[in-house]
Amino acid sequence: MSDKELNTRTFCSLGIKKWLAENASKLGLCEATAVQRACIPPILKGVDVIGTSQTGSGKTAAFALPILQILSQDSYGIFALCMTPTRELAVQISEQFYALSSDLTLRCQVITGGEDIQAQARLILRRPHIIVGTPGRLMDHFLNSRQVIRCFQNLRFLVLDEADRLLEPSFELSDYPLSKTSSVSFEKPEAKVSCNMVDSSNVEELVELLHNEAKII
Repeated sequence: MSDKELNTRTFCSLGIKKWLAENASKLGLCEATAVQRACIPPILKGVDVIGTSQTGSGKTAAFALPILQILSQDSYGIFALCMTPTRELAVQISEQFYALSSDLTLRCQVITGGEDIQAQARLILRRPHIIVGTPGRLMDHFLNSRQVIRCFQNLRFLVLDEADRLLEPSFELSDYPLSKTSSVSFEKPEAKVSCNMVDSSNVEELVELLHNEAKII
């Protein structure tokens, strides 16, 4: 591979700041993967993105890096909400955010079932920068506390990770307040990012859910 070809695959060439690219490099992420090269530039521009990518392709960094970069410029309130199907995935995403943000004083909170809901509500009311949670537990909070809902009024990013699984009937994602932002007094997020849409037949369903013309990658 020529130096020119390698340069186009670096995170800095995609618009990621040097300090954040160096954090990625420390984790062994020196060369951007295909999904990262496709997703990072439009996310930085505030374009809604649906990324089709298999597990292990670097999809978490594809949305985490641009979110952290914009967060570093404006870190007021709950900045990003990431929804994912399981507690294990939520923990993994949270760990990735922390690992990539070593130069930031990041506050990221995992909200999943199996924990005291009142204690979780108090954590949400502290307005961490990023919340990573499962749909069922998030739904519990949105239905039981207007105070919690108001914490999300300045939300900039909504990430649906493993969105193909979130669209399964058991999750009933289309019935969640997040899919009808006006009903819970959310401001429109700057970007909604969905990754790992393995089944292409679900892409149109997701676009309809988001009520927006997303860039499909």
